[in-house]
Amino acid sequence: MTQEVLGAGDTTYQQTITAPAITSGILDSGVVMMYFGYTDQNENNDVEPLENYMEAIYSQGSILLISYGTNYSTEAQVRYVVIPGKVLAGTSFQGMSRTQIKSMSYKQLTQALGNQLTPSGN
Repeated sequence: MTQEVLGAGDTTYQQTITAPAITSGILDSGVVMMYFGYTDQNENNDVEPLENYMEAIYSQGSILLISYGTNYSTEAQVRYVVIPGKVLAGTSFQGMSRTQIKSMSYKQLTQALGNQLTPSGN
């Protein structure tokens, strides 16, 4: 992540990830889910929603990650999952709003998508 000092005690870290799976169709009718994976002090692997750690701004073909005050680039991995609108309309998510889907844990999402999930990001 690239450091940007905005003023005394005001630092951000930014990185752009190339994400060709994020198309205009995904931005219009799909959902992009972002997760933050890390290993804790007891060597346990965990995955949490990215927004617990940093902001993500989506655009066609890329994701801008912004962290306020902490450079996470050496201690964690970011994973994104792109869900097309046609999958959202399928049985796994029937009756769920985008907000409900976006609040799913990584484990819940992988269970809901089953074999439709193709890992993206790193």
